[in-house]
Parts: sequence; C-alpha cells; structure tokens
Amino acid sequence: MNTASSVRSLSIAAALALIGAGCATADYHWSRVVGARYHRANIDTYPLQVLRVDQEQAPLNPRDWMLVEPGTRTVVVADYPMPMDRVGNEKSIQLKIAPCTQYYLVAVKATRLARDYEVHVDHEEPVPGCKPPAAAG
Repeated sequence: MNTASSVRSLSIAAALALIGAGCATADYHWSRVVGARYHRANIDTYPLQVLRVDQEQAPLNPRDWMLVEPGTRTVVVADYPMPMDRVGNEKSIQLKIAPCTQYYLVAVKATRLARDYEVHVDHEEPVPGCKPPAAAG
C-alpha cells in the first residue's frame, strides 16, 4: 500500500467518523412527508407527488422524503398523469405536522382513470432515531 492510498483511506475513515458523530449528537426533530402508499391493499388509493411544502420545493425524486418542520403546513401535491393527460392535477391541503412523525399521503379516487381525487394521510409513524424537542415549561 503506497502513501497516497493510505492517506486517502485515512481521510475517508475520518470523514465518516465525523459524519457519524455529528448525526448521533444532533437533536433531530424534523418530520417527513412522502406521497407513497403505505397500505397496498386499498384499491382506491394511488401515490402522489409532493411538489411543495410552504413554498419550499420538494426533492426531484418523488420517492424521497421531504423534511418538514412541525406545525400547520400547506402541502401542494399532484397525482401522476394518466395516459390522456400531460400533467397531474395539483391540490393544496393544510396538514398539521407533529414532531418526529412521517406521513404517507395518497390520492383517493373513485376509479383509476378519474381525474378528481381527495388527499388522505394513508399512514403516520414515528421517524426512526428522532427525539422530539423538550417542552418548555
């Protein structure tokens, strides 16, 4: 093993240790939102694209979680386009976000080809490794 290779390996190991230590000591108290189905058995639910939360753009990959601060938030979603549409229908909902909670949002439609839908929370669960902020008082 030459010197350049061992220095590179040492620097990578040190960077990974710092990243791990930073994640372990930080007070992480965000919530997360994604437009994916949690319960696959419901035949009238369909995945959504989370576009924005309080005017903040969502990740480009619709399967990625969007980090959201707790509180009442305006969530803009769109259903996936059908073969006869070029774009999905956008809807805006008010969602009360609890600390350290992840939300699975779905579109509820009468039929698969229906354009109108309602946005529902399919499932809520705690964010792994998240500690809610201590209550002041």
